[in-house]
Amino acid sequence: MAEPQPDAYDVVTYPNFAFPQTHPDRLASLARLFGMSPVPVERCRVLELACGNGGNLIPMAFTLPDSKFVGIDRAQQPIANGQATIAALGLKNIELKELDINEGADQLEEFDYIIAHGVYSWIPLEVRNRLLEICRSRLSPNGVVYISYNTYPGCHLRRITRELMLFHTKDTKHPSERVAQARALINWLADSQKPSNAYQLFLSEVRKDFSQKAEAVIYHDDLAEINSPVYFHQFAQHAAQYGLQFLSEAEYFDVQYSQLPPAVSEQLHLLGERDILSKEQYLDYLEGRSFRQTLLCHSRITLERDIPPARVRDFYLRAEVRPLSDNPDIHSNAVEEFQGKKGSAITTAFALGKAALVCLGEKYPRSLPFEVLSAEAHKRIGSPTEPDPENEAKLEELLLKAHGAGLIEMHLHVSSFALEPGERPVASPLARLQARDGSIITNLLHNNIKLEDDLGRQLLLLLDGTRDRSALFKEFQLAIGQISEKSSDRETLTKTEEFLKTLPTELEEKLGILGQLGLLLA
Repeated sequence: MAEPQPDAYDVVTYPNFAFPQTHPDRLASLARLFGMSPVPVERCRVLELACGNGGNLIPMAFTLPDSKFVGIDRAQQPIANGQATIAALGLKNIELKELDINEGADQLEEFDYIIAHGVYSWIPLEVRNRLLEICRSRLSPNGVVYISYNTYPGCHLRRITRELMLFHTKDTKHPSERVAQARALINWLADSQKPSNAYQLFLSEVRKDFSQKAEAVIYHDDLAEINSPVYFHQFAQHAAQYGLQFLSEAEYFDVQYSQLPPAVSEQLHLLGERDILSKEQYLDYLEGRSFRQTLLCHSRITLERDIPPARVRDFYLRAEVRPLSDNPDIHSNAVEEFQGKKGSAITTAFALGKAALVCLGEKYPRSLPFEVLSAEAHKRIGSPTEPDPENEAKLEELLLKAHGAGLIEMHLHVSSFALEPGERPVASPLARLQARDGSIITNLLHNNIKLEDDLGRQLLLLLDGTRDRSALFKEFQLAIGQISEKSSDRETLTKTEEFLKTLPTELEEKLGILGQLGLLLA
């Protein structure tokens, strides 16, 4: 009898990180925005299908101790690794199970939030059916499902290079060699085209993308045996067969269209009033989307697509935003532009709105409820303490618009962390554990952070709450010396010597940065 083949994810471990767009707070916040009554994040039940080593689920469990988390995956080694992390952190509210979707998922209970990231497009149709059946049967009445998947029309382009690489590597078995051969093919094809040729431009973009991708991602995503994109309307129809309806995209910005030319925006608006699914499909056509992160809920729920601006009062607001001007005029009707991460931007002449955006930027990464933000904005422009209903309504409208532009985050749950380091600073135990093995860590806001230098990682490891500034100074100085001894690079040694001269100041600054990054426990 033939030996059973090991799971591909045991052979090549897929990199697992935190995905902010899958956090139950994001799912609950979007559900509330569209008129649902989601289960409070602080006491909820979360299931992740194909959870890998729990890199996404474990940070959630760490910061939400009164909620329950279950992850399942058929690959043995990632589950074992995740279980070791759970044991090291002493978490009691999470369980990772070695379980195949097809075989043992009937044992699962009911969940308020279900996550399936990077699964749907890489499994056969019968397993896709099973996945959606689990989502339907195991989802609580006001629950939300997150499913990511590859989409057309964008994936028609990706399919070109995928088929070329599969042909080129068909006789190559070793994973690293397959990836190396795939990259070599793309480089060869890109270099062989005439400049400004449309095919050459496409191949150059693929080469750039591949240069930034991890080997395991190329192996499991681009060279996978199964990679089946669908059109959005096909996915929506598939979900409807299992009593699930389209709620939103996990990135609220992705369902907006005001950034398109006015005539196109108006056409999409009219289409959306009649048929929200068709509107979403045409958005994919317009933007050439190749990937979606769709939220679903039970079909029997009535959703409010026309969101009243006053609903922003239900949320805490947070924004990594700054004015384009060094000295923004928040008192007159002068137009000011505000920019956020990932190129998001908004312009406004509304004084109260400008003051609110400046306030949010200064308070980041803190979150503020609408009432507190409004009061602070009024104070900054010197307006009457008694809010004017008309101005309040304009502020609600601006903040909702800024959320749609990707400038402002809206939350039902407020993460707990310390901005200012205390006498004996304590960094997140999870981040300290992750820092021992690599440079990518998860902060208390469920965001990934890359620690670029060994010094930052060494400082993080020292912050276990047992050391005051004097002890930190001595041990950090010792750690720097050890790093220097291992280096033969003269430039590195010179920088280290300079760093040691300013260490007391640098230490305090680095502690402040760790606080701003959301890595210190309150």
